[in-house]
Amino acid sequence: MQTKLISILNDRNMKYGDIAKILNISEKQTGLKIRGKAPFKSTEMFKLSEYFGLPLDDIFLNNMYQNGTSKQKEE
Repeated sequence: MQTKLISILNDRNMKYGDIAKILNISEKQTGLKIRGKAPFKSTEMFKLSEYFGLPLDDIFLNNMYQNGTSKQKEE
């Protein structure tokens, strides 16, 4: 789950539909991406970075941290 992006949306009183319009994708696809069920394309990530005026790492979590824990194998 992209918790940083959700926090930004909440702070700005935005909905998934607002992101869908910015990215020109469906609300369903937006929800899947924000919940971590589908990946954001790099072009979408850069578009949101530009829109919010924030660096990528202030908006998006790395895939292995999307659910709050690392998915890396411990050796």
